[in-house]
Amino acid sequence: MTKLQSKVIVDSLLAIVAREQSGRQLGLSATTEEQLTRLFAQDDFIGVALLKFENKVWSPQWQREASPVTSKWQASYLKSVFVDLPLAGSIPGISTWFRAVDPSSQPLFVVFTHVTLNGEDLIAAGALRGNGFLSVTDAFRGSPNELLIVNDRGFALSFTEQQYVGSNVESHPAVQELFKRREITDQAMISTRQGASAAASIARVDASNLYVISTVPVEGIWPLMPQFSLSLLPIALAILILAFAFAWVI
Repeated sequence: MTKLQSKVIVDSLLAIVAREQSGRQLGLSATTEEQLTRLFAQDDFIGVALLKFENKVWSPQWQREASPVTSKWQASYLKSVFVDLPLAGSIPGISTWFRAVDPSSQPLFVVFTHVTLNGEDLIAAGALRGNGFLSVTDAFRGSPNELLIVNDRGFALSFTEQQYVGSNVESHPAVQELFKRREITDQAMISTRQGASAAASIARVDASNLYVISTVPVEGIWPLMPQFSLSLLPIALAILILAFAFAWVI
């Protein structure tokens, strides 16, 4: 189940790369280009690129964009987002999520991963709108519990407090706990920003740099249940929701 969370969206990205590579091998006739453009318009990525390291820089071998979204942007804007990714630090087998911004400073989330094509080590990268993960936390809004999805740099891809999506939330006590230990902390006691005590649960989304964090106020935990076991319930539900949420990119 945890592999599904990070794998589904990467598989969608790799399917686009395979489709584009196949089209280019056919010579990119006008008909082929039209077909590729039409198919890409059905995907949720606003841009995808295949990048190669040569002459000491990463540069796109090709790039596909969703015209209605990016047509008003400067022609090279999305290319600059892709080449400015921390690609040198990428790890084979790990899908890395990075937060960028569009020209109006709205968040973009970019996922990139290693691919090998014709013996060459390349990187496939795809950009998505920053609101793509909002549905993940819908079930928790209005409750005293919190749910966050953050990357290893502390940027929130989803948060029950929607205004913080795309922002750096390193100051959140549970995120501080994660970064302080630099390891998975199944359960921990934290002090909330309001000074109350809460039980926090942290789980890594497998084969990625994402973490799911949930917090439950101690005063709201059912007295007859072990407080840490109960604190895992929101995160278990979150992981199930993530599995379905990632499916929207297929």
